[in-house]
Parts: sequence; C-alpha cells; structure tokens
Amino acid sequence: MVIGEAGLIGLSNDAGDTWMRLESPYESSLFCVIAAGDRGALIGGLRGNVFYSADVQAGHWSKIETKTDQSLFGMAALPRGEVAMVGLNATLLLVGKDRAVRQVPIKDPRGNRQTETLSWVLPADDGAVLVVGDAGVQRLDASKF
Repeated sequence: MVIGEAGLIGLSNDAGDTWMRLESPYESSLFCVIAAGDRGALIGGLRGNVFYSADVQAGHWSKIETKTDQSLFGMAALPRGEVAMVGLNATLLLVGKDRAVRQVPIKDPRGNRQTETLSWVLPADDGAVLVVGDAGVQRLDASKF
C-alpha cells in the first residue's frame, strides 16, 4: 500500500507489479501508513487527520479523533500494541488497540516542551522509542508514557 498527495491510496496484491487506486476518505495529503491486521490500515496526514479501515479494499474508513491539527509524517507499531505517530511541533501520538489517541509531550533535558518537527519513529529493542527529526535522533523512555 502506498499513500500520497490529494488523498492517493494505492494497493498492490502482487508485490508491486500492478496497482489499483482505492477510494480515499481524505482529499488532501497523506504522509504515513501502517498495516492493521490482515486487510486493514491506519493512515495519517495533513492537519492531524488519521483514518482506520479493517478492510481497505472494502473502502470503509473511520476518522480517528486526534485532537491535533499538526501534520503527521511517520508511524510505527510498538511492542505493547500501540501505534506511535509523529509530526510537526514534536507531536507524538499513541493510538491504542481501541483507537483511542493520547498525545505525549516531548521535553528537552531542561523540561521545556520541544517544538522540532519529527519525521519518523521506531521502536528500540529495549522498549524505548526512537524519534527522528530536526533535532536529530532522540531516544525516549516509553515506560514514561
């Protein structure tokens, strides 16, 4: 599955030899996607818009309320079953299995809220979360959120 500008959602069932364009729940930019189950996906993009489908080919998408208007650029599955999403102004969202969203503030060593753009997130082997962005790579203790 690929996502892109103007709500583009493409799906290949043959390792990329052929593609079909799917119906999109959003007409603006989509920046990140992750599989959800065998047939579903979670997609995110401009202005904090996030959508979930249990079956992307069926075209039934549900909007997830993120309570942010910050664009989201990267997401990763965490070992405890949540999906971490990152974006503008050091936005870090955690989406639970029930699709409830919580925002985690990222602070610098002095305790000030960070505002750098984050473009990617990865789970570390030791349970920490790595976020990548304007400030470089940062290691966050996931047990604190």
